[in-house]
Amino acid sequence: MKHLAMRPSEIVTLYLATAAPFGVAYFLRRQAACTRDDTTAAAVALAAGVALAWPFALVATFLGARGERLRVTEAAKTAPPLAISAHEAKIESAKRTLLASLREVEELMEDVYGARQGRTRQTLFETRASVERYTGLVVLAGGEAEEDGDTAPPELELWRVAGRTGADLKVAARCLQRRNAARLLAHRNSARMELLHALAEVRELGAGDGHPATAGTGAARKLSAAILEAFGRGIELLSLLEDQQAAMGVARLLDAECERLRRLESFNLRDVRDGAHAGEPCTPPTLRRPPPTLPAPTSPLRRPEASPSIPTPL
Repeated sequence: MKHLAMRPSEIVTLYLATAAPFGVAYFLRRQAACTRDDTTAAAVALAAGVALAWPFALVATFLGARGERLRVTEAAKTAPPLAISAHEAKIESAKRTLLASLREVEELMEDVYGARQGRTRQTLFETRASVERYTGLVVLAGGEAEEDGDTAPPELELWRVAGRTGADLKVAARCLQRRNAARLLAHRNSARMELLHALAEVRELGAGDGHPATAGTGAARKLSAAILEAFGRGIELLSLLEDQQAAMGVARLLDAECERLRRLESFNLRDVRDGAHAGEPCTPPTLRRPPPTLPAPTSPLRRPEASPSIPTPL
């Protein structure tokens, strides 16, 4: 077989074909960041020079991209943390505590009702997601719901690009802000209902079939106490979020669970009472015969007295 060798014209063609993308990319970047002093002819000339020296342009592009990644990483490390208020910090702490309580409830449910682990995990996962979603919407809607507040820059920028100026710009931005606030409030109300339904489903799932015999009274009482703890943490979070309607709904669930725990306590006391008498021998009661009835005492027999004799006449 003959060895094929490339001709010089083919090498030049391949070199220029590889250089073309570098020249076009440089020209487009130049046009995007062009100023009044730049001209098309100058941009084309610079792009042609970059294309002809594309190996150096490749090295420079690689080094520039690497340096940009390093600068972004250093900026992220040295950036100060986002400042949050003390109230938001309390809300975040209460939310984390509630999520931890729900995880404990999930673990106890898996121990008590092991046959329904799939449903248990799905229910508790949706409940935790509802807590996250509702808390985020309430915090976000808190700043948008104020109608008399200052108009946010995004709304102003949108209408400024659309060509609004002066008072018309402020009115349009205020209308957009109110519409966004109304949408957030609608999403918040929907998330509240989802949260209440999720907590109610947790209570129903914890109740099982309504009788503690499925897993034992002790385990059922421990699970009920954990659910009460989660409901209490939920009321604390809702109080910090200033949502009295949702807090009252969770309070009703807490009262129902307290009643269930009292029933479990009564079951436990009954079992203890029955167990206390389990070791004693069961002896039938002895029937006592009544004392024999004696006949009433009678008076002693007396000899009948002789009737007085009547003298007969002679």
